[in-house]
Amino acid sequence: MASAEAVFRSWNNERAIFTRKLEGIPDSLGTAVNIQEMVFGNRTPRSATGVYFTRDKVTGIKHDILDGTVLFQAQGEDVVAGIRNSLPIEALRDHADPAFHAIYEELKATGEKLEHKCRDMQDTEFTIEEVNGVPTLYFLQIRDGKRSAKAESVIAYNLVKEGILTKEEAICKVNPERFEELLFPQIEPKDRKAATMIAKGSAASPGAACGKVCFTQDEALAAKAAKEDAILVTVMTSQEDVKGMKASRGILTTTGTKVSHAAIMATAWGIPAVVGASEITIDKAAGTFSCNGHTIKRGDYITISGTTGEVYLGKVPMTVPSKLEESAQAILDWCQEIKSLDVRANAEAAETQPAFNKGARGVGLFRTEHMFLGDRLPYIQKVLFGNDKDEAKKALEAIYQFSKDDFKHSMSVMDGYGVTIRLLDAPLHEFFPHNSGLKQEENPMLGHRSVRMAITNPEIPEMQIKAILDAAAELIKEGKHPKPEIEIPLVIIAPEVKAILEIAVKVAAQVKKEQGFAVPYALGTMVETPAAAISGSEIVPALRAKVAGYDDDVHPVYGFASFGTNDLTQTTLAISRDDADRFLPLYVDKEFFERHPFISIHPAVEKMVRTFVADARAIDPKFEIFICGEHGGDVYTIGRLHEIGLTGVSMSPGKVYRSIIKAAQCQVQHPRKSVK
Repeated sequence: MASAEAVFRSWNNERAIFTRKLEGIPDSLGTAVNIQEMVFGNRTPRSATGVYFTRDKVTGIKHDILDGTVLFQAQGEDVVAGIRNSLPIEALRDHADPAFHAIYEELKATGEKLEHKCRDMQDTEFTIEEVNGVPTLYFLQIRDGKRSAKAESVIAYNLVKEGILTKEEAICKVNPERFEELLFPQIEPKDRKAATMIAKGSAASPGAACGKVCFTQDEALAAKAAKEDAILVTVMTSQEDVKGMKASRGILTTTGTKVSHAAIMATAWGIPAVVGASEITIDKAAGTFSCNGHTIKRGDYITISGTTGEVYLGKVPMTVPSKLEESAQAILDWCQEIKSLDVRANAEAAETQPAFNKGARGVGLFRTEHMFLGDRLPYIQKVLFGNDKDEAKKALEAIYQFSKDDFKHSMSVMDGYGVTIRLLDAPLHEFFPHNSGLKQEENPMLGHRSVRMAITNPEIPEMQIKAILDAAAELIKEGKHPKPEIEIPLVIIAPEVKAILEIAVKVAAQVKKEQGFAVPYALGTMVETPAAAISGSEIVPALRAKVAGYDDDVHPVYGFASFGTNDLTQTTLAISRDDADRFLPLYVDKEFFERHPFISIHPAVEKMVRTFVADARAIDPKFEIFICGEHGGDVYTIGRLHEIGLTGVSMSPGKVYRSIIKAAQCQVQHPRKSVK
């Protein structure tokens, strides 16, 4: 009973709580205790213990030989903890005693049966106990094996090819948040050859990492707090080290194998790791480790390759793979076919092609204020703050030209897919000229910006809309199919929509006269205030209104809305995202908030989204509604938005893969019709 009680108590120790938060496991689940008869792998020299995976946990490949280890005359803890360096499991096959040959074949055959029964790669623990002079095999535990992100895709793909899984089942075996790991940094052969290798261990978790040497969890946590990359160097990790491991860029241990704690947890978290580098001797008191004539001090840089098991002196150049491997691309293609949510990217001109290459089909947010960085900043300053009308007019003409070029590029890349271009949105203080003597606003985030700026300075939206439509007209003449979508930022009331609609229609009529044909376009609004969220019944009709005196073909062909949930969260909760982390982590720890509201959608914000969707779809069941905040790349939020019935999500290009995969998984688990 004491042992069982110890297991129950372990549910609430510090490392268990930390791991649950890391993995998104509710505290309310509780743990369980299995009570079973004991077998002894340490009874005699003809007894043993071991662990094996039915497929390679790093590559996902199913080899002719098993991926695992064995220790003779030992207990399982000796293997998992890395206390002793164990032997490859082929030691059973090659043993002088033929009894072990039969056990090896039994392990292989049972592994096949387990995969077909459990329909996944299996991680098994076994013991061999000599009973009446005969080595006898016992399976202690089986479970779906932890694996690298690469192995996830390879295994899922191959299980489909082998007829064990359907495509729909296979995509649900892939962790959306880890898919980006497939393009983790690697060390190229030429750089590896030029580098100084100081040690070699087992390749435990793929990817390359460079950082400062840290010997303890506290050192790794301090490095992270200082925004420095750390490589945690230790004899072996345990559950006590999980915070330090998670804080590290890479992990290097001197003992252990590919099935020890460090290897399994690093693989699960996508942290490059090398284990069992037995040439290394650590002197924590001196703050050094030595190997092969080299002495490395605390804070020195090293580079590790969890793909090859090599450890290098100093910083070694790393590269990122340029494309996905066959299995991963197949998984992504299946997800594209299955999902009902559109997946776009938040991207300006330079990011559009990379976003398309990752699978984004459309731009959900083109931030026009990002066009005024660097050398372009003086142009918008002359328009907003200058006193010379002629200079302001020349500046607008210059802005028109480079805006048209940027818009044309994005629409060309996303040919046939919507490109949502938001009219100028930034608060004035972001453009404010230094040493101008002009008085800044007291609260610029809630001040003269966005749609308010467009209404008081109509020459700015007129110029932007003309640049959008002229860019689309040029592409149409080139035989392409642009889909420009003009977005009004920070709307709070329907009359604001009407004011911008009138500007858009007037400009569209001018473009029609100049080009000889009407350019199709959409007009939509960002929903980023509670006022807008509860005004769908007024805003949607305003987007569909007709402006007197103009032909139908210069009006928007459809209306749409897009939630800017970063601002909607701020305005709903009255919390600034720029300052919130002074107290939000405490709110999450104390469970005031179940999740960080700027990472995953808050229930109050979700209620705002549901309100607008219900009102909008009551008017037009096919009204297109997107989300374009970073919540669009959060897997929890995607699940909620799929259920609510949004048309699509948009997020930074770096999160496109995960969003495509999660959207497909949602469709498999909770099928719905596409909202187009």
